[in-house]
Amino acid sequence: MSQKQITHVDRVFEPSDLDGADMVLVAIDDPAASTTIWKLCKEKKVPANIADVPPECDFYFGSVHRDGPLQIMVSTNGKGPRLAASLRRFIAAQLPKNCGNAIEAIGELRTKLRKVAPTPEDGPKRMRWSVS
Repeated sequence: MSQKQITHVDRVFEPSDLDGADMVLVAIDDPAASTTIWKLCKEKKVPANIADVPPECDFYFGSVHRDGPLQIMVSTNGKGPRLAASLRRFIAAQLPKNCGNAIEAIGELRTKLRKVAPTPEDGPKRMRWSVS
């Protein structure tokens, strides 16, 4: 919170709370109020995530594995977040060690190849060099 990116106001929701909002996260134990907020978000074209109500979500939070430039996300569209996390851990455990470093090295190789063979017509040649 030191960067003031999120403001918490401890009171009941008011429609004016959506003014200037870029996105909305709703996590309250009142399904009717959640749906009301979601409908207001729709009217104002503000993307919303209504916790535990996948049909009322414009976006979901997935379980993410990161290793340098490698990013793998598993999402269950809000239907099984614990399962998504379990699947992400399983997938990550199958990856070779230092996979991110290998991807970084491939990126550097691609940059060098683009300097040696810069035109779009050189694409097939670059591909042959990079997989040889």
